[in-house]
Order: sequence, then C-alpha cells, then structure tokens
Amino acid sequence: MSVSALCLIFTCQWVGAENTGGAVSPKTVAAGTGQTASDLLPSSGWSGWPTAHGNPDNSGFVPVVTAPAVTPSAVVDVGPLAAGVNPVAGKDGRVYIGNLKGELVALDPNGSVRWRKLLDPSCSDRFCLPLYGNALVSPLVSKDGSIFVVSGYGYRDHRLGDSIHSANSFLHKFSPSGEKIATVSLPEHNLATGASGAPNLWDYNGTEVIMLPVHFGVMGEVHLVAFSTTLTLLDDEKIPAYGDLIGGGLADAPMWEKVVACVLNPLEVIIDIFQNATCSPFVYGGFVAIPEQREDVNSIYRLLASGLGVYGESPDMAIRQHAQGESPRIFAVNGWSDEWGPKYSALSVYTFDPASGFHLADSHYYDDMGITASPTALASGDAVVGLRSRAERDSGRLSFEPAGTYHWWDTSIYATPTLTPNGRIAAISWKGNLGLVHNTGVERRDQFDGYSFASAASSCTHLYVAVEKELVTVDLTTMKWINRMPWTDGGQHSTIIGPGGHVYATNEHGIYVFPPVPGRNPTNLTGTQCVP
Repeated sequence: MSVSALCLIFTCQWVGAENTGGAVSPKTVAAGTGQTASDLLPSSGWSGWPTAHGNPDNSGFVPVVTAPAVTPSAVVDVGPLAAGVNPVAGKDGRVYIGNLKGELVALDPNGSVRWRKLLDPSCSDRFCLPLYGNALVSPLVSKDGSIFVVSGYGYRDHRLGDSIHSANSFLHKFSPSGEKIATVSLPEHNLATGASGAPNLWDYNGTEVIMLPVHFGVMGEVHLVAFSTTLTLLDDEKIPAYGDLIGGGLADAPMWEKVVACVLNPLEVIIDIFQNATCSPFVYGGFVAIPEQREDVNSIYRLLASGLGVYGESPDMAIRQHAQGESPRIFAVNGWSDEWGPKYSALSVYTFDPASGFHLADSHYYDDMGITASPTALASGDAVVGLRSRAERDSGRLSFEPAGTYHWWDTSIYATPTLTPNGRIAAISWKGNLGLVHNTGVERRDQFDGYSFASAASSCTHLYVAVEKELVTVDLTTMKWINRMPWTDGGQHSTIIGPGGHVYATNEHGIYVFPPVPGRNPTNLTGTQCVP
C-alpha cells in the first residue's frame, strides 16, 4: 500500500518538506500589498463587458463615463436566474444573459428585449425537460459578436452502486442575431462532463480561444478546458490539487487503494473529506451538500461548479498579458470544502499555446484555507484572491499571490475583487462590507445593508456595489458613497457596465437599466479618474 493510502488511514500531517510541485504560500500580514500603484490598474484594451467579470482579467472595469445609479429607466424581466449569473455586453452595447428556463436572452442597450432563444429548440413547453439543461453561469461575447453560453444539469448517478451527485455541461455558440451555430458536450471524466464555471476569453496574436474551468464532483477534480471559436476541443488539462502539489493524496492512486483507505477509515471520512474527496463516492457522493438543496438539480450543479463548497460565484479563471510579447497568464483555482470549512485550495498559473495546449508555470496551495472568490489578474503578474480560514470560520483575507501578502477582512470574500482606474481594489465581504485597498494598504471600509456575493463594477467615474437591500454608487473622486438606492433580493448578481455608459444591476426581480449621462459622450474621459 502506498504512503498516500497509509496516510489516509493514520491521518498523516503533510509538511512543507514533502512538497514536490507547488509552493506553500507564505503567510505574511503586510501594511501594503507588495504591489506598486500601477500594478493595481485594470487592463483597458477591451470594449464592452464581454466576460462574467468584465474583462478576461476579471477586473470588473469599463473605460467609460457613467451616471450614479439613482432611478432606473427600465426593469426587465429576463426569467429566473441562477445565483452568481450576471449579464455580459458586447462592444455594440447589446446585453446577453442566460436563465433557468434554458433561454439565452438578448437586450438592446436601453433594455428592450431583442430576442429570446431556447438552448434546446425542441423543448418549447413548460413540461419539457431541456436536453441541455439550463444556463447556470454567465455567457461570453467574442470580438466578432458571437455569444458562447454554457448550460448543464445536475443529477444522481447510480452507476457506481451509490447515489452520486454529478453534472453534465454543454457549450453553445450563437450568432449576434440569435441563430444557434453549434453545440458541443464538454469532455467526460469520472462518468460525467462536469459542472462548468463561466467561460473566459484568451486572445493573443489574433487568435481567440474559449476557456472554461470544469469541476467534477465525483473525485473532486477540476480541469481547464479550451475550445476554438468553432468549438473544436484544443486541450483538457487537470489542475493540480493539494495532494498533487505536496506529493500525497489519492487523486492518482489505483482504485483499490482508494476503496481500502475509505473502508478502513469510515469514521475519519465522516469527520473529514480527504484530499480530492476520494472517499466521497462511497460516502457523500462527491461533496457535502446543503441538505435542503439535495433534490434541486440546479443547486446540485451550482454546488459542484463552486468546487469550494458552495455559496456565491463559481471559481472562474482570470487571464491577463503580463508583458508585451508574452503569452497571457491564466490563473485557475482548485480546492475543496466540507461543512466545517475549507480543507485546502490551490492557485495555479498557466500559459497556453493553441498548438500544444496548457503549460503549468506555477502553483501555490493553502492548507485549511479556501480560495472563495475568483482571482483577479494584476499587471504585476500576480493575482488577488479572497480567502476563508477553516480555523476562524467568520474571518477572511484579501491575498496577493504569489507575492504572499494579505489583509484580514471582517468576513469571507466571495465576490471577485474589482480594480478601479485610480489604483484601488474594491473587495466586498459576504456581510456587505466594502473595503477599498490602495497599494499602501486598506484605505476605507463601509458597511452596507445586507449580504453580497456580487462583484463591484467600475467605470471612470463611479463604482457600483450590489448588496441584498440596496444598490450603492461610490464616487471615484472622493471614494465615498453618493447614493444608496433601496431594493430587495440583491447581492447575488454582479452589476455590469455597457460601452455606452449604461449600468445594468440585477436582482431576483430582473435587470435594472440605468441610463448614461445625458448629453455627454461616454468615451470622453477628460476630467475623470481615467484621464484626470
């Protein structure tokens, strides 16, 4: 029997000397961030809001002038939405979102519905079970205006002799006019095609590639998957997990070792989910679900897609070019949680070549610490992530990797950090605490009314923060809030900004459309934080 199986039986404690792959992130509390002021600036070479978090770097920024979100000009019913799903916007200003009815909905910039298309056109009545499931993550718009949307469904699989939560996913391509061009299934592992996070766009030397993080709950695996814009599979790469990085765990052990380790140590399995959730097919079925959500197939999918345990957004990837002529860096997350909190997490950095696929450049792992928010890629080549401690369950961190510096937060951060054009990071805890971080440290904190798993959105003039009971506008000149619009059932969907200066804020009642500044060209940036 290998060391990995013996350690499961006798509960070994891994130490840094056994690290054969990545590096243990140093735990350094710093007054600053380890970054320069320019390192915290968002990338600005994108028009519109093409990806779930604004740009491929996840910065949540659009270089336009906007008005405070005071009174919406329209509230658009786009159907029921999964938690964490928000609209995206193409460079023409058209807005797209997928819903739990299996529809892709297109809006004009003013909120008028342009078209609604079923992902499964043969499923047109309310009693039909869509072949491709529902849209459970945000879509993506490529530079030519094509829309890529992921759909899927969760289910119970009995093929291993136990009731295992699993999921299947599909990638669809639509034209700007709503014509469905193609559909492909994501690659299969562990008897399923997994649950996908939001797609992202790799763009280098004129080549665009659609990339997705795909989570397989049966063995706790996470893969990076790359498709061409014609939906040809280019690569399928497993992201290193905790056990892979430190030279232990059962991820790649023979199945008999997994079975023996799980059977010989059932009590420990109940107390703890092991590296890569190896025992869970025989005990929990892949992850520890929230009991009231076990029978909800959409919740099963979202739980698997979250990978880290459960609430808020799925851990999506970030992509950013660090230096001129260098292939963009790809930041991807792998991790595992049980009901007692995060067990481990790993942040891996990749490069990509369309001919040879993904190449692992670096990995950093955290023991008893979970990455709870998607990474945001910085100009320095680092990434900023939100963390949650297993030992101190109500505390969180804003951490810079691989620099290793961090700041304590009041509670866990599930919303992807946002970059503003004046060099601040806006991070929102799940209890609605907004922190603004400069390169020298935390500059300001504000407590707003209600929880939030939604990232802030930044223009050249304002920052928009969606929490449960209000939509807040922050002036970027004074860095203070100037309007708090009351609403209900917010905080689950990030606000976005269109290229024409419209602001789109989403709650369970629909998309609230806020008009641009009257009489001003939204791209005239003089006198703003983009062009002071």
